Amino acid sequence: MLELDYPIKDLVGADYNPRQIDEESLKTLRESIKTLGIVKPIIVSGNLIVAGHQRTKALLAAGHDKAPVYLLPKNINQTDEIRFNQLHNGTDFDSGDERAWVGRSENLGFEMVPTIKLRGNMRAKMANVRNEICKLIIKYGNWGACVATQAGKVIHAGQYVLACRAMGIPARVYRIPNDKAKIAAEFLNKKYGKFSYEHLEKTTFIQTFAQKFRLRNDEEVEKPFNASPTYEKSLIPNYKKGERILDFGCGQADYVKKLRKIGYDIHGVELFYRKGNFIDSTMVHKMIDNLCEQLETKGLFDIVICDYVLNSVDSMTAENDVLTVVNAMCRMGGKIYFSGRAREKIDLQDRTTYAGEAKSHRYIEFLDDDGFSALFRKGHWFYQKFHRQKEAIALGRRYINATEAKLERHNPGVWCMSGIKNIVLSQQAIEESITREFEMLHPDGKPIGRSKDVINAYHFALAKGN
Repeated sequence: MLELDYPIKDLVGADYNPRQIDEESLKTLRESIKTLGIVKPIIVSGNLIVAGHQRTKALLAAGHDKAPVYLLPKNINQTDEIRFNQLHNGTDFDSGDERAWVGRSENLGFEMVPTIKLRGNMRAKMANVRNEICKLIIKYGNWGACVATQAGKVIHAGQYVLACRAMGIPARVYRIPNDKAKIAAEFLNKKYGKFSYEHLEKTTFIQTFAQKFRLRNDEEVEKPFNASPTYEKSLIPNYKKGERILDFGCGQADYVKKLRKIGYDIHGVELFYRKGNFIDSTMVHKMIDNLCEQLETKGLFDIVICDYVLNSVDSMTAENDVLTVVNAMCRMGGKIYFSGRAREKIDLQDRTTYAGEAKSHRYIEFLDDDGFSALFRKGHWFYQKFHRQKEAIALGRRYINATEAKLERHNPGVWCMSGIKNIVLSQQAIEESITREFEMLHPDGKPIGRSKDVINAYHFALAKGN
């Protein structure tokens, strides 16, 4: 329910709040509140701010001790808390084609407008945002609000209005005078802060559960066969008999097992190899033992593939470490393949006009400046990394070939970089990355503990002239 004059001094912010704001934006936000009033409720569960951290900060700084607050139940689960936070902030920026109206009124401030007066473009972009808004309204009540003039033109949060109209429920509207429409649009269309996930917990081993199944039923999307475009369209057609392959980050080793059966000299390393819902540490160490043996007896690999691993890194350091190890394990003149998910596809999802266009369970991604999204699920943060085409090309030129790394787009959602290795990274950088990769923590809190073995085997391979 909405409380118009709720005490805010004792409210506390959520540690997971992904929205960060600088001093200049905070100053502008205070000016907005001074000019327009408090146009959107803070969303609270108990004394915890679920959404509206920056507005609360601005209000307190301006000397306000009360504000409109929408009170959620105290027993809201953390997954939904975070979704409120992301949606409340994410819908600050309308798609621009909502054309939402809420009817005329002489009132100022908050009021509820009946469904019959709500109008707008029901085929507007960002349909998946509307879908998620509806889900949370169904569970927790009508928590949203829009800003509109007395004439009825919606200035801000048109997606919320369209969601209310679709559900056949009233919309909460904050009315402003008609002559403030222009200044309101200027204030409300600014970005007050940005998403940042650097401060959130990283339990890197959990990322293994974000990896795609290969060559088997994919339980999440109900596909009977989930092939890898990187393998099927890039590596296999260009493979030459006798070449030795390393799949770094091989998941459950489906392709390693398949190709080995038909004569490929292929080896896999998965540092979080899982069976069912458990990390199989024994298998991890067997894979590392085999890697070290291969390096010591046969040298560096002719081909190194890193398929979709870059989707599931949880930091820029981790991305660098993965690609540094990939580079190090490949002989000079050998071939490197790595792939990832296209950020352009996520931009396209934001432009969908009805929710059925999205076939993934991850309908919305709220990305930070580095292309990371974060989703809280089953008690852990899951991260996904998305790259624009130019970013993928830059990685290819940094870790594969300075001039001839090749980008392939096998479908709109994925990309593959490949090329002949001609980049030599510093030995210090390689050792540091191997150390971080092969000392990552398993669920028991213990490090894998194999970095020295891998570094020694790598130097042995170099000494052999490979």
